[in-house]
Amino acid sequence: MQFLWHLFLHQIQMYQLSRLLHDYHRDLHSHLEQQEIGPSLYATPWFLTLFASHFPLGFVARVFDMLFLQGSEVIFKVALSLLGSHKPLILQHDSLESIVDFIKTTLPNLGLVQMEKTINQVCEMDVSKQLQAYEVEYHVLQDELLDTPPTLNQQQRAAQLERTNQSLRQQNLDLLEELQ
Repeated sequence: MQFLWHLFLHQIQMYQLSRLLHDYHRDLHSHLEQQEIGPSLYATPWFLTLFASHFPLGFVARVFDMLFLQGSEVIFKVALSLLGSHKPLILQHDSLESIVDFIKTTLPNLGLVQMEKTINQVCEMDVSKQLQAYEVEYHVLQDELLDTPPTLNQQQRAAQLERTNQSLRQQNLDLLEELQ
């Protein structure tokens, strides 16, 4: 059960990151969308390990410091800052493989100047209201998906299955009568 809760939270976080990326770096968001690269392809290890899986220890220590001071929104701000500061380089890549490879291997090789720039950007950002709005938006979209009536094809298929089921019931009754 706890696993499902974490999976649900992760889906919300990936939606929030996608929306933030759309708001702050629309051209990068569009480029990633064109290549069918969702945030879960590159940001899952960042969120699960708080950047410790790919980034230098000094950078991770700074992220942890900010996390203790500002809360979990720091993870979003770091991800947004990293992607934004490397946007020109990411936009040069034109395939799923090369983009994901760049984000997973080249992006974590931060120099001290880039690391400091990222930390400063994170300290200046405020995305808490947007994160709350996007979480509500995510829940509303999920509720709408659940409440949407099935399409006509699905309704026709359900009716056909119901007729088939009724026919099989009748055949079973007929066979039972014959047997008796």
